[in-house]
Amino acid sequence: MKACLFNLKFLTPNGIRIGTKIEGENTIYALKFRDKYVIPSTSWKGMFRRITESVSQSAKYIYGYHDEKESLAGAITISDSLIDAKSVVRPHVTIDRKSKTNLEKSLFSEEIVLTPVVNVKVILRGDDEIFNGWKETLRYLRDLGYFIGQGKSRGIGYIRLDDKESEYAYVSVEEKPKFRSLAEFLGTNE
Repeated sequence: MKACLFNLKFLTPNGIRIGTKIEGENTIYALKFRDKYVIPSTSWKGMFRRITESVSQSAKYIYGYHDEKESLAGAITISDSLIDAKSVVRPHVTIDRKSKTNLEKSLFSEEIVLTPVVNVKVILRGDDEIFNGWKETLRYLRDLGYFIGQGKSRGIGYIRLDDKESEYAYVSVEEKPKFRSLAEFLGTNE
């Protein structure tokens, strides 16, 4: 079994919106911890899992599963992302897709975090099957990108993996990790 640490850097050209509405207010605020905006590890895990399920057969081994007969802990650990950036509050209205008109009482404001990049750390443990599934997931994010959070219909939350600025290192108890460009791990566009 091998273990690897990934420092992933995602480009975010249109900002990020992960948050919630406060009762009694008409604004969706970005999730915050102290003075930093947050993308929780659960949001990352959901996004990564969805992609892995479409490109690989190893999703249940990477992310874990539980059913009536057995349970399996996942092979992945994902950090929260803390973002030090400015935000903007924009008005928005919900449109009824059938009638193509705005819905009654659907005007609200949303806080969008304006950051050009978001970083997340990932630890992956496992065999070649698990690493191959993860590699396909990262290639998808490099080549096509994906959406995280809310506001997808307006392009908010679109992220794309920057494999040249991201890095990885195999981890062992014998020596200090030696980080290399993620582009080397993923190989060329095929």
